[in-house]
Amino acid sequence: MFDKFTDRSRKVMSIAREEAQRFNHEYIGTEHMLLGLIEEGCGIAAKVLKNLDVDLKRIRQEVEHLIPHGPPTVTMGQLPFTPRAKHALELAQEEADNLGHDYIGTEHLLLGLLRENESVAAQVLMNLGLQLEKVREEVLEVLNVEVSSPPLGEPDAGEPPPNRGSTSALDAFSTDLTALARAGHLDPVRGREREVRRLIQILGRRSRNTPVLLGEPGVGRTSAVEALAQAIVSGLVPERLSDHRIVAVDFVLLAASALDRSLHQQRVRALLNEVRRAGNVLLFIDDVRAFFESADTPMTTLAAAALRHSLSLGALRCIVTATPDEYALLLRQIGSLQRRLQPIPVRPLSRDASLEVLRALRERYQQHHRVTFTDDALIACVDLSIRAQPAGSLPGRAIDLLDEAGARAAIQMRSSPRPPALAELEKEIEQLDKDKDRAVADQDFERAALLRERGTSLKAQHLALVNAWRDRDRNQEVVVDATAVAETLAEILGLEPGSVAPAEPPMEQPPPSPA
Repeated sequence: MFDKFTDRSRKVMSIAREEAQRFNHEYIGTEHMLLGLIEEGCGIAAKVLKNLDVDLKRIRQEVEHLIPHGPPTVTMGQLPFTPRAKHALELAQEEADNLGHDYIGTEHLLLGLLRENESVAAQVLMNLGLQLEKVREEVLEVLNVEVSSPPLGEPDAGEPPPNRGSTSALDAFSTDLTALARAGHLDPVRGREREVRRLIQILGRRSRNTPVLLGEPGVGRTSAVEALAQAIVSGLVPERLSDHRIVAVDFVLLAASALDRSLHQQRVRALLNEVRRAGNVLLFIDDVRAFFESADTPMTTLAAAALRHSLSLGALRCIVTATPDEYALLLRQIGSLQRRLQPIPVRPLSRDASLEVLRALRERYQQHHRVTFTDDALIACVDLSIRAQPAGSLPGRAIDLLDEAGARAAIQMRSSPRPPALAELEKEIEQLDKDKDRAVADQDFERAALLRERGTSLKAQHLALVNAWRDRDRNQEVVVDATAVAETLAEILGLEPGSVAPAEPPMEQPPPSPA
């Protein structure tokens, strides 16, 4: 079942497990799944509850009121689902099948919880004054997407006004870059003001309004799109783009998870119809090869044909990335697309501009690796990238070197061995659990209670020991300097330690070749 879960649904289940651990529960119940749905926050389930004017904080308060916390324990391995939680998951699968969906999204999980109406999750919703049938009706209303007509990507004659809320298929197989920008999850972008300006101008054109960002890998084509998403969220775009979403569709996942051609065709049709009806979606296709047919993968061929057809009709607005060679091949094979596409060259950044990019990213990478990058380390990342691979690939190569230098330093400096006492405690805890289960089976409940009490004490010791070990590594200060960057590059290139000197003057960077 879990292989059909969307990324958001998997995140919900991961949060549910974390919630169970936070409550010190040794199981995952419907209440933890409900908390997972509201904490994930971006799926259809959370949207439905918000549409019904439910204060999501009150859901957590009600769960904590109904379900007490367990004793402090350390849970190892997978937590089991309660029978009602298992049934809710089975009902979610059934709901997806009834709706003709071959994936399980957050909406299906919510429908499953609603049908398991004697569960804690259902009780929580009813305690907040919700009628379960009303919640179900709202879910189905949000999912009201026409998928049975017309041909792929072809607009209906006299269709109703766009319904910008119905994008369930799109949400299941895509990443919303504007949502990530709004949440502050995108890295800051520097040096792509010209490309963003060109993107805005081309998207505002009447014809040839599909921009294609042309550049070699590593120059920052995707960064330009992320910069546009950040500009939309910040209100730095014209009014006509102010409410738009930039959505990156995972066409590989779209094709790989289909059970057969007919289901895949239905899903592609639903997705493209949603984009067309929404009216404010810009598809981000991070590989121009999505437009090519592949004889080895018939379902990829179907998606490529649908994309080309919709684009040729003007039913889609896309932002595409490609290398110059890929773009030339596309026009040779599918010349009819030329009247829709408008190329934007993305050239490598200069040394100084690349250094500004690293300075803007420094804080993000320091937080991730829990290290400190010196100014000399940033300079070394740029200069050594130019020396090692002078072909225009900045700032991508410098960012990669910064990232790996941080990872290498963090691993080397925080590699204290696991305390032997941990393994001994874990063996003892495991044996106590077996003895407790045996005592329960023998109905020796007094001994089982003593063993449980002993196990709780050992688990508390285990947790204290783990936290002390982690704190010791976490509090270790790690500084990454130019020498550490040079050693990292030598390791990447397979050279002897010390063979790369960080202080050599940088080679002249060749001028970027015209696109």
